[in-house]
Amino acid sequence: MLRKWHRLNDYPDPTANEDFKETLRGIKRTHGKPKRRAKALYLSDLQQLVMYCDEHPSLKNKRSKAALLVGYFGAFRRSELANHHWEWIEFVREGIIITLPHSKTDQEGKGLAAAIPIRPDALCPVQALLAWRDASRCHTGSIYRRLTKSGKVC
Repeated sequence: MLRKWHRLNDYPDPTANEDFKETLRGIKRTHGKPKRRAKALYLSDLQQLVMYCDEHPSLKNKRSKAALLVGYFGAFRRSELANHHWEWIEFVREGIIITLPHSKTDQEGKGLAAAIPIRPDALCPVQALLAWRDASRCHTGSIYRRLTKSGKVC
């Protein structure tokens, strides 16, 4: 009896099937590797960073201090922090409320609100944000704007 040999191109590609692709996505969700997480920034390390910014006053360091403190106490992702706008911030007696119109964890797109309270020490994110706003003279648009080489806000 003779065997009939088929070339590989004679058969349709099984991996092109949508059911196959959906099954693989399900397997990855169930058995996938955990994402590599960044190490936590400890409060003592944050204090050292803020102390450096205070000891070396400049527009750049005011911006860095505000971003560090708001990012830390608001628990924002780097991409969320970089996209903050002044219009999303509501200053209230107890601190600030930042409303993000979209976020990685907001699958329905409803928006997320993060409340950041006033602190009575040098690590107050509200005071740092107000100091940055006054120094940058920007009250609308993106909060953490680029600086030119000469140190001016773009």
